[in-house]
Amino acid sequence: KINLSLDRTNWKHGKSYVNAFAAFGSIGEIGSLVSIKMLDNKGGNSKGRDRIELAKKVVMQYGKDNIENITGDREFFSFEFVSWLHEEGLPYTIRVRENLDFVQGYLSRATKRGETFKNVGIMMPNGNKHYCDLSIKKLEKEYLILASSRIKSPFLAYRKRWQIETFFKMLKTGGFNIEDTKIR
Repeated sequence: KINLSLDRTNWKHGKSYVNAFAAFGSIGEIGSLVSIKMLDNKGGNSKGRDRIELAKKVVMQYGKDNIENITGDREFFSFEFVSWLHEEGLPYTIRVRENLDFVQGYLSRATKRGETFKNVGIMMPNGNKHYCDLSIKKLEKEYLILASSRIKSPFLAYRKRWQIETFFKMLKTGGFNIEDTKIR
């Protein structure tokens, strides 16, 4: 099964900004870029519909049953995206910000080892309620907070997202140096 990591990167090429929203698929230690969507917003974040469009494309290509987990960092949590993931029955692990309402009551119960709280309700703007697991680990100066669904070990699952970060580093400064190329 494929672990699908979502991330966005941007760089400046001459006077142009390149803002790429990418899906990176991995199985074990092997991974590859599987889809990319160019964003036309001068380096800004993707929107919920962008996330759905990219994930939908990959799910159609590989099949729902072949997706082990969809991971994303803090900028990828949106009520629209999470609602779509729930409606599609897709497993996910997405890092969330600590200022969200549904997180507040659980922060004081977090430990350095990490705690997972089952069936936490998330009230959607449309009035619907979705339930997820909320895993919180207290770090030195912040919290690692993960919203997940259908994931046995959210902290371990989230670590697999690091492969896309390594991929982007390789493209930008780790050898390929894409900003220095003349590729158009």
